[in-house]
Amino acid sequence: MASSSLDFPTFFIIGATVFAIFIFKKFLTKHSNLPPGPIALPVIGSMHLLGTSPHHNLQKLSTKYGPLMSIRLGQAQCVVASSTETAMEFLKNQDSNFTSRPALRVGEAVFYGQDLVFQNSTPLWRHLKKIFQVEFTSTKRLDTTRHVREEEIAHLTSTLPHNCEVNLRIHLKSMIGNIISRMAVGQRLCAKPEECESEEQLREVASLREVMDNVAFCIGAVNLADYIPALKWLDLQGLERRFKKTFQIMNSVSGEIIAKHQERRKLSNPTDKQKDLIDVLLDDMEKPQDGSPRVTMDSIKAVTWNAFAGATDAIAMSLEWAMSEILLHPHVQAKAHAELDVVVGKNRRVEESDIQNLSYIGAIIKETLRLHPVAPMLAPHAALNPCKAFGFDIPGGTWVIINAWAIARDPAVWKDPTEFNPDRFMQDDPNALNPRVFEMLPFGAGKRMCPGVAMANVTMQRAIAKLLHEFEWGLTSELDMSEGTMSIVVPRAVPLHAVAKPRLSSEFYT
Repeated sequence: MASSSLDFPTFFIIGATVFAIFIFKKFLTKHSNLPPGPIALPVIGSMHLLGTSPHHNLQKLSTKYGPLMSIRLGQAQCVVASSTETAMEFLKNQDSNFTSRPALRVGEAVFYGQDLVFQNSTPLWRHLKKIFQVEFTSTKRLDTTRHVREEEIAHLTSTLPHNCEVNLRIHLKSMIGNIISRMAVGQRLCAKPEECESEEQLREVASLREVMDNVAFCIGAVNLADYIPALKWLDLQGLERRFKKTFQIMNSVSGEIIAKHQERRKLSNPTDKQKDLIDVLLDDMEKPQDGSPRVTMDSIKAVTWNAFAGATDAIAMSLEWAMSEILLHPHVQAKAHAELDVVVGKNRRVEESDIQNLSYIGAIIKETLRLHPVAPMLAPHAALNPCKAFGFDIPGGTWVIINAWAIARDPAVWKDPTEFNPDRFMQDDPNALNPRVFEMLPFGAGKRMCPGVAMANVTMQRAIAKLLHEFEWGLTSELDMSEGTMSIVVPRAVPLHAVAKPRLSSEFYT
């Protein structure tokens, strides 16, 4: 008969886990529900209250404790801003003091401590951000890369099945992945294996996709060790192992991509139109030393994967939410079709130059980003030095969380805040609103604002215009608008399935 006793290693693991949970609960309940005082914010021991939808739950807490409240997440002291005024205090009035980031393990373990998202505001970070903005946001660079967006969005509409239900999420992620991949590493991510030209290219694409999926998971994972450092050595969630595995794969794939760029550059210098993000970063790394911050091989890898993992999911999910709202509101689709027929007509394709005249398409994107912001709580900030805000003391190192989702649904600012109404952004509407930057923060604000905002906006407007110009969209079943589990971005709980019915002549789809 087998013994029922536990061996020592199993007993030790169980005992350590129980002890860790006990300590964890102690941290959660410490200082719970203190009344507000003249120098300290009310502190809520509330990590257990956040759940899988922290932006919703923090909004509910703010109705009780106010638009500026303090919460205890394990050992991390956090301040949550849930109004225009409180967000402006941290992202504008005291922006310089809140450009730092909390020391999240993923930044060091996966991104070499040299990326754009998790790195503190160092001279290298500022230098990398400037390069990234020039590459992804400047008017000149957007014009240079216009053909990439045109070709990939055209590929999307030409390959969509007609008059039958399709999983739109798959097509949108493939399109955005191809755009970002071509801009970042000069290589297209194939939508289907048969589109690859060789076995070698197929393997490269498979490696890129594997890294993208792993990096996206690591960025979005909630690591308990970030809040209770004593748990790091236990690795209860297996994240430390996942981080190391992801880093090894990412480092290997990145090294191969960069090596190929360096070999190509030895043979001939790429033109501005041929250059991708890696080329631009290599240009900076290879410049003569002049004492200024210099791009390193590690920072090239980190920034490249920032672009892949951050931009691909964020833009694709925003487009999926936009199409979902359009399908849920047929009058919005009808109004968009009417605008497209006037501005573009049915005898030519939508061009990027048309966007400035498609105000209703732009309003659809704005309203989508209001109701479904790219990152509902942005990335956390941290106080470099002690300071005061609204009469309260904020200790140095305090985390600051901006609940952009709550701000964009504030009934004090927005009429019918939970309704999808693009007309609120139309200047010919008597109730039109031209919001101040801190009343809508889908890309953040201040020094830590997303550096790729211009590229994201033009891509989304062009894609929605193209999808609506060429198709009339419908549903075969009731549309579920539930949110999925939040990481940094919040996806739909279920992928969007819709039917695309052509509205132009057949030659437009070849």
